[in-house]
Amino acid sequence: DILKISKVDVDSNFFDLGGNSLQVINVLSIFSSALKIRISIKDFFKNPTPNKLAELIGGTESSNNFEGTLTKAEIGKPYYKASHNQKRLWFLNKLHPDSTSYNVVQATNIDGLVDILALRNTIKSLIGKHEILRTNFDFINGEVVQVIKNNNVKGLEFLDIKGSAKNLDIIIHRAYKRSFDLRNDNLAQFKLIKIKNKRFLFLISLHHIVCDGRSMEIINKEISD
Repeated sequence: DILKISKVDVDSNFFDLGGNSLQVINVLSIFSSALKIRISIKDFFKNPTPNKLAELIGGTESSNNFEGTLTKAEIGKPYYKASHNQKRLWFLNKLHPDSTSYNVVQATNIDGLVDILALRNTIKSLIGKHEILRTNFDFINGEVVQVIKNNNVKGLEFLDIKGSAKNLDIIIHRAYKRSFDLRNDNLAQFKLIKIKNKRFLFLISLHHIVCDGRSMEIINKEISD
């Protein structure tokens, strides 16, 4: 907004885009008021890209807001504090909302019969068990928060493309190239695509803000079990 530029890459240099010292002060003011993070002008000059700033913010939060003990979250709260890494990813998403850099996609070919009802129930149970798979992110009272949904949660989506290679290409392309709205979209999506008789594609699409490598291991294990 400060530079009046609609699209910014995560590696775009603030100063190469026309930014100046006065605008740096405006940016730092936003960091302070919106994210409750203090960054010096010197550090900004050393880290002038969104990606480097996000890394700096993660380190700043870890050192300045260290919590000595872990506390159990209260059940039933309207929202919960986001982690440092989730705040970093939220910040990058706000800077570059059309980016697909943090899409996590897994496509699995299945040859044979699939019990669609059983798989649907498994996905429903998985989403019900792990709150992060039905979590969105918002900015409330000056901080990034997690909002856990209990209603209108999308489960397994079944699609029959009747052997259309073109439709399959479109579905896969969308999974990799669609941008997530962290506030409104389902950030964990599961699709079973029937390509033809006894040939399926199981597609999992998530935003990195709700998963990592370990998360995918857990998801795959619980689905296969």
